[in-house]
Amino acid sequence: MHDGMFIFDNAIHAYDNSSINVLESDRAAADHFTVGPGSVGQTLAVFPQLDRSGRLESDPDFGHKRLGVDEALKLLFEDSDTDMAMAQTVPIKDFWKDFLYPLQLNYELKQAAPDRILFCGAVDPTTMTTKECLASMEHQVRELGATSFKFYQSGADEQHWMADDREVAYPIFEKALELGVTCLQFHKGFAFSQQIMGPWLRCEDLQRPARDFPEATFVIHHLGWPYEDASIQIASRFPNMVMSYAGLIQFYPLMPDLTLHALGKALLFLGPDRVLYGSEGFVWPNVQSTIEMFNEMQFSDEMQDRWGYPEITRDIREKLFGRNFARIMGVDIDAKSKLLGVS
Repeated sequence: MHDGMFIFDNAIHAYDNSSINVLESDRAAADHFTVGPGSVGQTLAVFPQLDRSGRLESDPDFGHKRLGVDEALKLLFEDSDTDMAMAQTVPIKDFWKDFLYPLQLNYELKQAAPDRILFCGAVDPTTMTTKECLASMEHQVRELGATSFKFYQSGADEQHWMADDREVAYPIFEKALELGVTCLQFHKGFAFSQQIMGPWLRCEDLQRPARDFPEATFVIHHLGWPYEDASIQIASRFPNMVMSYAGLIQFYPLMPDLTLHALGKALLFLGPDRVLYGSEGFVWPNVQSTIEMFNEMQFSDEMQDRWGYPEITRDIREKLFGRNFARIMGVDIDAKSKLLGVS
């Protein structure tokens, strides 16, 4: 716990950019995607250099490293105040044997700490047939214990799919619900490297699914940034849409106004029950620093008066840090705290 608050991290990723996972023939392309211009790796290298607070840290070996399970558990549960987390697969296949942030590795992370980590599976309709997607989902839930699915709608090339495609997407959503999985998560905004930005990175295509599958919870990651205004307006109209702040917290030391305004608009239009905290560990390895930064975020009196943002009270902060995601995932925080011996 952090300051007595239960921390349930919506988004962590065990990654593998080593030769174990990267296709040998595609190493140059994989490097360009992971550490080249506009990539996650470039952000990891540049942001700490610009951060005068010294709070942003990155792993210089990110582009060629396989994150070990033991290292991940140490970063998460020994070096930070995290109580629970969801290990999320990133189903971008282009240059990798398994996915970019592999299914198997994130499953192994869950297996190493089953009381504290939930496993989020994934499928990729751009590289898998519908039949393959559905069979994989069955395996991931029944054999690997997946309790959520994460969707990325494009890879390194221009192949993409839309969430409101009744032939491609709807069978996947129907299968998830058939398997008892109601938490469907979407990467929105935040293009990687030189990905083509198109409507598949915006949130308009989530409107029909949210209406047609009211029993599902649709989680929009990164607030859909840089399309956060439209994303927030869309999410505000569908009670089964939730927004994850993961990926924006690391902007805070460099661009506090941008990050605070994005959070303020989400809280103002969605309310405090539909916004989630996520660290993006272990892409950003210092999970504790992310917790501390998020705990410090507050709207000034001027921002509250001028923009109408709510004060982030203790109750709101507890919801963002863990109570909201626990509710979505059916986790009893009191019982879990007792089981883990945290208070």
